[in-house]
Amino acid sequence: MFINYTSAFKYIIFIAFLGTSSGCENSKNESFKGCKTTDEHCLILKQSTIEIMINTDEVLVENLYQFVIKSEENITKLAIEGISMNMGVLPIQLQKSDTDEFQYSGRFILGICSQPDMQWQFIAKLSNSETIRIPFNSKWHSSL
Repeated sequence: MFINYTSAFKYIIFIAFLGTSSGCENSKNESFKGCKTTDEHCLILKQSTIEIMINTDEVLVENLYQFVIKSEENITKLAIEGISMNMGVLPIQLQKSDTDEFQYSGRFILGICSQPDMQWQFIAKLSNSETIRIPFNSKWHSSL
């Protein structure tokens, strides 16, 4: 009896791939609603008429974060830009809240840089033509 090891090997690789790729998604399909209590891990950034709540105590590079942004005007465009080093401009896709006209949510991930501590800024363009810059910091490793 002849066993085709090539086909068996391909099948095993395919099953292993399915197992690992399904583990990449967050099993909780919950969206971040913003900070509600002081016990939650939450970073709050405020500048002028905008408040951003990020689902973490500190921003680490190469991690996915969810945020909620509130404003007194409609936000027409949001991006993240490096201040400490030119890392390009990261456009952020916003999802408008169903319940609050001036609240949005989104996600972002920051790339690693040669500097272990980096300063960034959110750049929000509003419907009244105002541009607001909100600085924040990222790190390679947690200091907590």
